[in-house]
Amino acid sequence: MASTSSSHQSRLPSSVFNPRRHVGVHAERVSDVTNTEYPGHYPDEDHSWDLSKFKKTLQVSVKRLSQRSVEFDLVGVDASIANAFRRILIAEVPTIAIEHVYVWNNTSVIHDEVLAHRIGLIPLNVKPSHFDFRLQNDLPTDRNTLVFRLQVACERDKNAPKGSASPYINEYAKSGDLIWVPQGEQESVFVNNIPAPTNKDIVLAKLRPGQEIDMELHGIKGVGKDHAKWSPVATASYRLHPLILLNPSKPVPAHLATKFTNCFSTGVVKVDADGKVSIDERNLRKESMSREVLRHKEFEGCVELKRIRDWFIFDVESEGPYAPEALFPEAIKDLGSGAVVADGDGDVEMAGAAMSTPALPAFNQSAKFQYTESPNPSFTYGQKVDTTTEGKEWLEGEKAGWKLVDTSKEDPLKLYALMISGIVPRPIAFISSISDAGVENLAPFSWFNMVSHNPPVISVSCSNVAGRLKDTARNVKATKGFTVNIIIGEWPLSGLTKEPSIKVKPPRVKESAFSLECELFQAIDIVHPETGVATTTLILGLVKCVHVRNDMLNERGIIDPAKYKAVGRMGDISYCRVGDGFRLTRPAWKLEGESIQEFLKGLDTPAAQL
Repeated sequence: MASTSSSHQSRLPSSVFNPRRHVGVHAERVSDVTNTEYPGHYPDEDHSWDLSKFKKTLQVSVKRLSQRSVEFDLVGVDASIANAFRRILIAEVPTIAIEHVYVWNNTSVIHDEVLAHRIGLIPLNVKPSHFDFRLQNDLPTDRNTLVFRLQVACERDKNAPKGSASPYINEYAKSGDLIWVPQGEQESVFVNNIPAPTNKDIVLAKLRPGQEIDMELHGIKGVGKDHAKWSPVATASYRLHPLILLNPSKPVPAHLATKFTNCFSTGVVKVDADGKVSIDERNLRKESMSREVLRHKEFEGCVELKRIRDWFIFDVESEGPYAPEALFPEAIKDLGSGAVVADGDGDVEMAGAAMSTPALPAFNQSAKFQYTESPNPSFTYGQKVDTTTEGKEWLEGEKAGWKLVDTSKEDPLKLYALMISGIVPRPIAFISSISDAGVENLAPFSWFNMVSHNPPVISVSCSNVAGRLKDTARNVKATKGFTVNIIIGEWPLSGLTKEPSIKVKPPRVKESAFSLECELFQAIDIVHPETGVATTTLILGLVKCVHVRNDMLNERGIIDPAKYKAVGRMGDISYCRVGDGFRLTRPAWKLEGESIQEFLKGLDTPAAQL
């Protein structure tokens, strides 16, 4: 039987009618469930995975979006990938949920532990990105714990009319009775979005006069694979797109058209004035594939039921902390962070880590720093770039044009990636600080540099998350002191040793050959001009003391770069070390004044104005 459809008249892409993409749906079984387009299956056909081909065939399109749910199509991926996204949505995208319940009083009819479990399942409208995961032995802080108070007492309503069905005040303890108790800096972080349950009408317990509930509730960050209460979705499911193929050589008899139509979901099959049936492809996705049509012998050979193997219809319902349209991107990020890359030897590494390839040479441990002559030893004043071979090659690149980035419209993450790849290399330092409570902190920074030498002042820039200060910035503001420890060498950064400082409280790193003890000179909050949020804190530190190892110094008392082996930060996960250095002679007016004057004569600007 030629089970085909008039694909040239179809609203669906012609590739949909490729039998290799079909899963057969029969009365009591399914067939062709396995993808066959892989290397070696078809003679003389290359089906090896290709990134450019994958990009062309991959499609993601949103079909329905509401405040709580989204329906979208994912086309061009294997079932294993689609199922991975489904499982990640259910079990690995983090949320905040009540984990610890402290019961001060509970005289309701519900036992403490049962009530605690009910409270734990309340979905909270809180962005998980504002919080860190709280590990088993961690103490609660404003960075890892959200605190609520539940205080409800039932009493008789003296003003209730006689015979009222509800003569009580607070006869129900509901999710809306959870009152957020800000901790630390949380009040400033959540000033525009107060943490609360997504649904305030969830009944927790029924109360009668004299009964009350008084509890303190601690919410922490978690994932659904640990407990369902942390799952960000109510449902996350997918189904394969249905396909109904009518046999043109055996049309459905006109007198059976109505019966045939009733075998499918409403709107899927349409009948014209002559009783001819056809498939309304606009409603094809509504088909439930009940197989009702296969029960009737009179329709045998008239129709084939298929599903498209790589066309997934996702239906995702959010529980609140994420907008429905944001859930799938979160799942993509989670899958990418856990992906691995296998090299030719079978070794694997995390995709978010080095992303190196077998073509990269091994790190050269024996490389030595050396001075070379300048790139253009024959340079003369006013010499144009295009006078050298390298200069001509450099100017040739301008033919590709320029990209203009409007920072007010660019995505902050993309702008960050661009800036850190262009402003290079940057020195790396460990900043040691201490809190009011005496808790020590050590954090790496590449947004660090020298500002002035008289007085000696350095700068450290700390990005704030949702207006919240990082530990380093908060500690420095509170205790006014910190140390800067320059990172050198190519050894793994582990097992660092604390060394007492002389001028400030925070310790320095003993393994650093160059350390600065600093006290807070000024802290400047950089406020975004459009949002009004302090996105960065610039710390200016007055250098009070310098520690430098003697073996790093040359005979002039300054750092010897050959011994220092400075490491710099490039873009993304790339770093560099100082290899070659070259010297440029400073121009001396007494010796070269005439040649400089000669060059200036050819300029429009008089020499006296320069």
